[in-house]
Amino acid sequence: MKHLIAVIWAGCWALGAAAQAPAWWVEPDTLLEVSLPLDSTMAVAEIAYSDAAATDSVTWAWKRVAWVAPAGWEADLCDPTVCHTGVPASAVQLPLAPDAPSFLKLLISSRGIPGEAAGTFWVFPEGQIQHRLTLHFHFTSGPVAAPAPPAPTAGLYPNPTTGPLAWRGEVPTAGAWRVVHASGQCVALGTFPQLPDLTSAAPGLYFFQSESPDLPLIRLIKH
Repeated sequence: MKHLIAVIWAGCWALGAAAQAPAWWVEPDTLLEVSLPLDSTMAVAEIAYSDAAATDSVTWAWKRVAWVAPAGWEADLCDPTVCHTGVPASAVQLPLAPDAPSFLKLLISSRGIPGEAAGTFWVFPEGQIQHRLTLHFHFTSGPVAAPAPPAPTAGLYPNPTTGPLAWRGEVPTAGAWRVVHASGQCVALGTFPQLPDLTSAAPGLYFFQSESPDLPLIRLIKH
């Protein structure tokens, strides 16, 4: 099982009077990548978090922002107080002592079906969604073609993005491209030098594909 932690940025909702922001002891936006065996083995993927400055018990809540997985995969989401069947939309945990770390944990199996799954979740003290932590899970199972590495100066940015994308380096002058959601749905089509804009796309994991053999598959995260 391969784990890779990547740091990205999470924005805030403006909600009235602001409460004290948690002092997260993980990055405010965290990604866990896991390679699953291509069989029915149940794997465990967990991201633990806590408020390092909390002096009283904490009641955590979480919300599912996005979840996509191939048909036939099995996944159950757990937190410290309950293990759910499937991946629910949201939940409020029982209070935890300030020194007790919380976590979101996925028990997942690809059941012999190759593909990719991805989920994004917000975690926050109950009633304080403006102080949320964003957790991303990305799973792969089975043979996945490894694209050629891009030139150091080439590629789309910002990534993660809230919508518009720019090209780092010299923009190709011709060639078709498309942006595909992790579920396989095509959400944008175009030709260079035009570039994609994901403003109207739902939050989640996407892939930028070009017809040019010199450009690799680019994974994008939309907030």
